[in-house]
Parts: sequence; structure tokens; C-alpha cells
Amino acid sequence: MKKQSILNLNISSINDITKIEESCKYIDLDLTNYSSEVINYFLKNGSNYMYSEIINNKKGYVYVDYEIFARGEHIIDLIYQNMPQNLNELAKAKYLYISLGSLVGYDINTDIEKNDDYSYSFQSTTDSIWGTLAKGKCSNISIAKIYYYLCKISNINCEIIKSENDYYNKIIINNTTLIIDLYKDIPYIQSKFKTKYFSNYNDDIELDKTIRYIKNNYCEVLIDESLKELNFNKENILPSILNKTQNIIDITNIEPSCLSVIYNLIFTKYCPDYNISINNLYLNDIYNKHDHFILISHNKLHYSYNYKTKSFIQMDYNNIINNIEKGRIGIYLNEKIPNINERSD
Repeated sequence: MKKQSILNLNISSINDITKIEESCKYIDLDLTNYSSEVINYFLKNGSNYMYSEIINNKKGYVYVDYEIFARGEHIIDLIYQNMPQNLNELAKAKYLYISLGSLVGYDINTDIEKNDDYSYSFQSTTDSIWGTLAKGKCSNISIAKIYYYLCKISNINCEIIKSENDYYNKIIINNTTLIIDLYKDIPYIQSKFKTKYFSNYNDDIELDKTIRYIKNNYCEVLIDESLKELNFNKENILPSILNKTQNIIDITNIEPSCLSVIYNLIFTKYCPDYNISINNLYLNDIYNKHDHFILISHNKLHYSYNYKTKSFIQMDYNNIINNIEKGRIGIYLNEKIPNINERSD
């Protein structure tokens, strides 16, 4: 009787390597039983395979090629190379949380509520541990899995929790349970604000200094000091806030989707009575690749952040309309932009 070819193989230990046959194409790495020997073996010898993960006997079913797998593992190595020495378990857990949140961001192009040409293929890549790290774009499940993986490497007791469509983590440190949600914290981490979802350790400034998250203080504290002396009026409210804050927040390293979260927070806090809106638009190139940017509007003023000049620039109303009509600028679904939607419709 002819022996059946094995295309998929679960790898839980270095001993499982001996089970690999020539027909094998897909490798499922059991991260619950993390083994550096296994990872290093495939980094050296695994260029012909596709990779997915197993966590608590659940397969990921999203496979990435060797190049993406190796790139993702290299990023994990860098996270650990940059870890300060002699951290206790809590500090390690917060360091991994901050490091991961600094490296990956949201991608509006995978949001079905914002795109009529939603890309399931790209979404599948961002659901992969190594795909997320390599591409720098995450989903709530992938970032929960990566954080779990990093905790396994550090021998931190960690679980992945699912609640309806949300995924987050539970860690146990010194017999204390911490519920954390890194996906929701990404905008605040990228802006060096206090985290909001790391259990009871969101504003522990000494802890955050120890892990080198901040040097002196959180950015929202610096923003508060800068804006409290600002003379607000309807004419200069928007450019004044943008000019002040762009010198405090390192916007060049923040994705537009995350940036919109931060500026909504700022406008709500400092000028809640002003009708300032933030909308999602995109630039079209010859490959129809959507390059996301946010448009901040107040009255007839429109601003966007220019990542090349590293500053907010005022955008001409007629130029925006012209580029929308010619298809150079697109508007994501469910966006209502003051003074513009009427013309673009």
C-alpha cells in the first residue's frame, strides 16, 4: 500500500524534526511549547516551507513564506536585544507590551467598514504572527498572539482571551492577574502617552522610565503644559494646536489611523465646543494602492500631516476638490467631510 504524503506537520519539540518528509510543505509551530532550538533550526534549514502557529492546540491556518517568517523572527530578536538588563517580571511584561505596540499599527485598508474593495488576502497576512511583524500591520488577534509568544519566550504566564470579536491577554505576575489589551493601546504607545489598558500600571512613571519608554514625562503632560497658556480663538484654534503639538509628538512614527485617535483626544479635551473634524482620505497611485492620510478641518481650514516635511500643512480647498474629482484623492467609506462631501457627491 502506497504511503500517504504528509503536507502539514506539527512541530512541538526538536524531536519532531525527524518526522519531516520530502513531501512536507507546511509547518505548524507549537508556540505553547516554545523551543528556541526549533525556531533556530527552521531559520537555518527551513527556506522551502510555509509557516503558521499553534497556540493551545489551535492552529492559525494562516501561512507565510520563509522570508516573512525569518523577518518576523529577526524583529523579535531585536526586541530582546534592546531590552534593558535586570528587569523584574512586571517590567519585562510592560517592556514587551511597549516594544510591540511601537512596532505595529492599524491599517484602515483592512477595515471592511471603510472599504468597498476590502482585501481578505491582506487581512489574512495581518492575522499571522510573522506577517504582522514583517508588514508592521496588525489585527487584534495577531497582536494578542504575538504578545503571548513574547511572554512564552520570557517565561511569563500569559493567556489569550476572546470576548465576542475582541482578543486580549491575561498575564499572571507575582500571583496577581493583569488584564491587558495591547491592540487598543497602540495609538497611546506610539504617541508616548500613558497607556490605558495595561491593568493597574498605566501611569507608573518610574516603571516606564526603567524600561526606557519615556525619559522625563509622558507626552500628554508636555502637551498640557504647552496648551494651557494658549490663547484660543476661533480663527487660530486649529493651526495653534497643530503647531504646538507637532513639536511634542513624534508624528513621523505614528500611523494615520493612530494619529486620528490622538488628535480626537486632544480636541475633545482642549476645545470640545469647537467643531473640529478628522476624516480619512487616501492618495491613489498607478497601482491603485491607497496611501492613507487624515484631513483635519475647522470651518473652511483643512490640514494634513506631511511625513516628508515633518509638519502639518494647510490644504487648499479647491485643490482637494479638484483631486477628488480627478480620482487622485479618494474618501474612505462613511466619512462626512465639512464643505467637501457636498461637492464630491
